[in-house]
Amino acid sequence: MSQMTRLTLFSTLILTCISAALIAGAHMIGGVRVHPELLAFVPGNQAEQAIMLVDVTNGAAVILTHDDGPAFRPSWSPDGRLIAYLVQYPLHEYALSVVIIDSTGREVDRFYIAPNLHSTGGLTWSPDGTRLAFGTEDMLRRGESRLYMLDIQSGAKAMLRIPVGHALRGTPIWSQDGSAVTLLTSIGGLTYLTTTPLDPALRFAVRQLTNRHYYIALSPQLDQVIVSDNVGMPGNLGIVDLATGDYTAYPADAPFSAWTPAWSPNGEALLIISEDIYLVSLGNTSPPRRLIALPGAEYDPALRP
Repeated sequence: MSQMTRLTLFSTLILTCISAALIAGAHMIGGVRVHPELLAFVPGNQAEQAIMLVDVTNGAAVILTHDDGPAFRPSWSPDGRLIAYLVQYPLHEYALSVVIIDSTGREVDRFYIAPNLHSTGGLTWSPDGTRLAFGTEDMLRRGESRLYMLDIQSGAKAMLRIPVGHALRGTPIWSQDGSAVTLLTSIGGLTYLTTTPLDPALRFAVRQLTNRHYYIALSPQLDQVIVSDNVGMPGNLGIVDLATGDYTAYPADAPFSAWTPAWSPNGEALLIISEDIYLVSLGNTSPPRRLIALPGAEYDPALRP
């Protein structure tokens, strides 16, 4: 075995040990075993666009991925054991792949999707953790939208039906029983709430939303949506109740959102990217909490369930 090979194996072993200690390390508080709060995100201060993991209780951080193209949109499995993310390969016809790793960074599986695709939002796991849903746009066919479902056990991928001509916006959300996905779609300047059953024999349901807001992201429970007064940028944020239409303004004293916000796993708070990443409770029931402070911009925050 060459010296270079030994150094490579040693470095890999050290990284795995650090990652395992960061993830698996639990500590005792008042006799209760407490696991660290883990946040996956894309750091903006790295030479390569990769997925980073940080324990927000102590600031310990580690880069989990090392792909040949930019990695983005990390998404935790329902049990918090795995992370799925997207990676694109500009030197290979902008091919898009889905990669699944465990919480130490070890690759579990990798699925090639198709060339010349842009992501239109994040990945979401089905409630049973066996499938992933995500939206894309074809770079060569005038932005033709595709809603994919990927079976991570068999590797089979299918395109779910969406209304003809509609563009996909944001991340699709699964129904509680895993029989359908709901997401924001748009056409002709109007935004719709579109629910697509996995059963191809069933029709999708479409509901037009008011045009008073720019709609950003559906909550995990499909009962609220983040909105803005500014197309393409966060602007002045708010929350709209999808059942009643009631609008709640983003807390005036909370950190300004410089990037698209995300939901916490329980749908009770927003992950806000300002100069740092904050957790902001809805209704301002508790002060904003700074999760991490790193130099440079961060993107695509995902808090472990």
